[in-house]
Parts: sequence; C-alpha cells; structure tokens
Amino acid sequence: MTSERRRPALPGFERIGWLALVSPDMNPRVHDQTLCLDGSWTTETSVRFESDALVYRSGGERPAPDKPWPVRARSIDHDVVARVLAYQFVGDIRRGLRTLDSTAAKAIAEQRVGRVEAGWPSRLPRGWSVSSAGVLLHGDEAVADAEQACSELALAAWTCGIEPDALLAFLLTGDTTVSAEKLRESVDAFVRRIPGFDRAGGEGL
Repeated sequence: MTSERRRPALPGFERIGWLALVSPDMNPRVHDQTLCLDGSWTTETSVRFESDALVYRSGGERPAPDKPWPVRARSIDHDVVARVLAYQFVGDIRRGLRTLDSTAAKAIAEQRVGRVEAGWPSRLPRGWSVSSAGVLLHGDEAVADAEQACSELALAAWTCGIEPDALLAFLLTGDTTVSAEKLRESVDAFVRRIPGFDRAGGEGL
C-alpha cells in the first residue's frame, strides 16, 4: 500500500492495517454493525466482515447502520481482495465439511494438505502478501487458483485444532503463530479419527 492511498474515516482501520479502501464497485459500507463489500469478481455478491472483532478493535464509536463511508479509493487493493476471497472460502469450507463422508474427507485430506504444506509459507506468506495476491486481478484462471489455494488451506486447518475463524484471523492480521507443523499435526490427527482410514506405514501426511 502506498502512503497516498486514502483510508476510511472509521476507528480501528489504521491500527489493524489490512483494509485500505477498495474500488467503489465493491460498495464498502457499514450495515447492522457489519462491514459489507460487494463484488462481481466472486461467485457471491456480498462478503461480510464482523466489525466488532475486526474493525472496531480500538473501541471506537460505530457509525449508524447503512451510513456510507466518507471516501472511496480509485483502485482495487490487491491485498484486501485476496483476503476477502479468503474470508469467503473459509466460510465455504465451514459449510461444505458438514456434508463430507469419511471417504471424501480422506481423499481431500490426502490430496490437498500436501499442496498447502509444500508451499508454506512461500505461497501464502503472512496471510497473503501484496505480491502473491496480485495474481487475482489477471483473469479467471488466476482467481480460481487463488480460490483453490485458500480452500486447501482452510481444509487443512479445519481438520483438527484450527477453527475457520482462527484461520480467518490469521489471514486478516498476518499472525504467523499457525505453523506448518501445526497444520501437519492437525491433519494427521484428523485422518486417524476417520473410521476405516488406515494409511500405509502409519505415517502422517
């Protein structure tokens, strides 16, 4: 982010540091104590962030519902787009895992966790760096790749011990305390709990 980028005149943003104002097309606004963003760049038309936890951490006064932000940026911030996608796909994983049977869970765990672990932390440094997030704006294929990477990370974290909300906090704040080792341990524990799962040699993923 450059020093010239204007930021919303709402308490907490400067301290958190992850959300510079995005394109006017994303219609940033506050509604019902929630920060809302719209975007045609994703399969969902609205993505929401809980403002109590993420925006008003400093204890600032909340604007009235539906109050528009006073300023808007002229260009999309790559980093925030990546993290918005991360939020959406953590939510998708939270919903999708409820319907997985043991066979599907085993297959996904084996296939995806290795990819995430092999790329950690270079693929997702400190909760998405500007450079790695920049590919999101270069066509549908690049966006799909970013979506898949986020889905894989969310699944690996969920398997045991890293809740989706904790992963979201990592993606939004850049907290690096969630390590590759922790992800590996989590997945190993998860697949051991799947009925009938017997990995050859008893080794973890």
